[in-house]
Amino acid sequence: MSRAFSTAAKALLKFVWDGMVKEVKWEDATRNFIENSPKIPHIETAKVKGKPHTSTDPLEHVSMVLYDEKNVRITSAHVYEDGTGKFSKHKYN
Repeated sequence: MSRAFSTAAKALLKFVWDGMVKEVKWEDATRNFIENSPKIPHIETAKVKGKPHTSTDPLEHVSMVLYDEKNVRITSAHVYEDGTGKFSKHKYN
């Protein structure tokens, strides 16, 4: 898949906000994180779970789960407001 196609495909990403009202800054951050993660396969849906928080990860972040076009879970991630993040499956980091 060419990078141009990959970026276009990721632009079609759907968001589900579970436990929080959509916030543009967090949608932009999660979209940037996914679009700048070359190891991640095509993602159809990003489900943002809960409000921004800290946990064992001391930086404020949103938690999300990523699904493919068949609604199969690919991985989860913590995404920070600056558009960086960490996937739970290290092979995608």
